[in-house]
Amino acid sequence: MMSSGRPRRRLVGGFAGFCSCSLFLVSVSFLLCPSDALVHLRSKPFSFTFIDAPARFAVPVDGLGICGSLHAAEPLDACSVLRTNWTAVGDGGGGDARFVLISRGVCSFEEKVRNAQDGGFEAAIIYDDQEKSSLYSMVGDSAGIHIHAVFVSKMAGETLKKFARETVGFFGMESIISLLV
Repeated sequence: MMSSGRPRRRLVGGFAGFCSCSLFLVSVSFLLCPSDALVHLRSKPFSFTFIDAPARFAVPVDGLGICGSLHAAEPLDACSVLRTNWTAVGDGGGGDARFVLISRGVCSFEEKVRNAQDGGFEAAIIYDDQEKSSLYSMVGDSAGIHIHAVFVSKMAGETLKKFARETVGFFGMESIISLLV
């Protein structure tokens, strides 16, 4: 193939290219598969946004969204009482709310959300335990549920888990999680 003598355009590479591509893919995915909210992880020096499927039985996220700190559930499947140690984690940082990251499976979505609520969390982010191309709409009885709950993909959950604060011990990198409309 012959060159026209004009300089070739270079694709944006590295981190900037990744961010541009990610933003484009999230935008396209959002248009193809609308959801009521997004999960946004913000940490130094990057941020990620994941599409979610809000629970039909939980409190919906309002127009302002909600920010807080993300904690990994203990036990991760949240099918029993969650262990927390709020004195070790302080006020949660990153906002007033505490979010809990929970793995799908073993028990119902509703049981997981009720255990998160009973553990003092303001939002539950449940991630798929299998690679799937679509998200489930979580269903359950809304009576007595007063927290937010969303379902995200396995990839999103595994990424969030890397930045979730442990309920005890050293946290490492400071990160903030947001649920946005």
